[in-house]
Amino acid sequence: MSVIAFSMVAAPEEVRPARELVVAALAVAGVPLDADELADVAVMVSEAVTNGIRYGCDPGRDDQMLKVSVDLVGAGTVRIEVRDPGRGVPRPRPAGKEDEGGRGLLIIRMLASDYGVRIAEDGARTTWFELGMKVRASLAGASRRE
Repeated sequence: MSVIAFSMVAAPEEVRPARELVVAALAVAGVPLDADELADVAVMVSEAVTNGIRYGCDPGRDDQMLKVSVDLVGAGTVRIEVRDPGRGVPRPRPAGKEDEGGRGLLIIRMLASDYGVRIAEDGARTTWFELGMKVRASLAGASRRE
């Protein structure tokens, strides 16, 4: 079931609105996420969108777009996808203590129940992640109370 899908300009100032839109859409859809889970979603959306802007777009262009989608898949799993025009598979890279970047995929890997990258025929890539275990437990508890 689709919760929301939207396109956004690939610009750093659009990261916060994208994050807020995803969290709001999950709340409106009634997805049973607690405050910690919503905070995890917000962080992962921020990281995936920032990576799409930073590594998936040409910094000399201001007309590139990202596509963000949020879906409920399977038994209570939320899947969020960020598609950028970049080429190749992103790889986690080592980050030093003082580095301001280089941790996005590591953060997603730590917070998500699953994640990956899919390359389309046109070469564009989609970074996706899922939040499943806690959501499934919440949905199971809700169905037992009915």
